[in-house]
This record gives sequence, structure tokens and C-alpha cells, in this order.
Amino acid sequence: MAADAFTEQVIVRTSGVEAVLRDLPLLADMDPGPGFTERVLLATSEQPVPEGWRARAAGTWRNLVRRPRFAWEAAYVATVAGSCSSATRWAPSSGARRTSARLRGRAWARP
Repeated sequence: MAADAFTEQVIVRTSGVEAVLRDLPLLADMDPGPGFTERVLLATSEQPVPEGWRARAAGTWRNLVRRPRFAWEAAYVATVAGSCSSATRWAPSSGARRTSARLRGRAWARP
């Protein structure tokens, strides 16, 4: 008896499979419209769609730029980076300084 009941349940649950298989190719060509994924996720999980890394980075950048001290901090970073890049022997412009010093005959210029 248990096997017969199980068989009947399977038949009842799969009786609409032919209709689904017939309509499935039609759904592949259908455009669900904008926001479909968000609506499905909201309906199934009852939570908003999590933000991606770009949205989080944009929000962080907006918060940083809106701070009153941002201009001072950006100027400081630019000054330090410019000083470090031009004050070292390995700076791109150091070769030009050595060449010009060599042309002028200075002793401290290294080849």
C-alpha cells in the first residue's frame, strides 16, 4: 500500500511537467525588465540586495571628500609624495640633474 501511495503522489506532483517543458523555451526569450533580480531576492529572502564593492567604495569616497579636512590631507599627501619622488637618487629626474652637473663640471655627479 505504501508503494502505491508513493507512486500516486509522484504522478500528481509531476502531472504538469509537460506544460512546463512546453513553456520553458518561451521563458528564455522573455525580458523580465529592470529590477527583476532585486524583486525576486526581496520576495524570497525578505532582505535588500547586498551592495557590491563599487557601491561601497563610492560611498566611502563620498564620505572622505565631504570632510572639511580632506583638502588639507590631500595637499599633504601630494607634497610628501612629490618630495619623496624628487629628493631621492633613484628619482626619474635625478639622471637629468647628474647629466647637467657633469656638463657643468661638478665633482659630486656620479655616472
